[in-house]
Amino acid sequence: MYVFYDESNGFSFTINSVVHRLTLPAPGGERDNDADFAYSQAYLVHLNSSLVESAKRYGMRMATHEEALELAKSKATRVAGTNKIPLFTYDEIVFVDTSVMGEDVLTFMKSIYSQYKPQDNPALLPTERSIGFYYLPKGEADKTKAKYLISFRFKAKNDWKETMLTGIGSTGADTSAVEREFVSILDHMIKHVKY
Repeated sequence: MYVFYDESNGFSFTINSVVHRLTLPAPGGERDNDADFAYSQAYLVHLNSSLVESAKRYGMRMATHEEALELAKSKATRVAGTNKIPLFTYDEIVFVDTSVMGEDVLTFMKSIYSQYKPQDNPALLPTERSIGFYYLPKGEADKTKAKYLISFRFKAKNDWKETMLTGIGSTGADTSAVEREFVSILDHMIKHVKY
């Protein structure tokens, strides 16, 4: 196990490394490690605090990394089709209320998207990362009473339109058309949620 410190971002992360026996005809030993994954996970946890602050600027409440882990352990469920499934299954959890507009959600999502892929470095987002949006009225402290609205997956490729399509299934031909549908759908969901 190795511990590294990212001086430019101010966080540390650990990796595991396994050295395999030499297998001929390989000219040297092989080493497997989870460095890219460990770094990306630590980087995303590190980003969480800035995302929590950013969400506040748009009137949203975002769970901290620790809160998201606790919510994932909760027994809260929602109905999907005919099945009951866990309410909180997403990497990032964001709570909105009626003061939040679809345009706010869109701008916040763009902000997250740009932070997840600085300099388009795929090592920072090697796998999908998901975000779930929930309705929770102002003043409600019990987050397990939230109502699920919609979720999205940030993919490891540089395609903002594709990210939006993971949640809304738009028929828009270009990114701006999908963004307009995104805003309209989110506005409708927030205004008509049954709490």
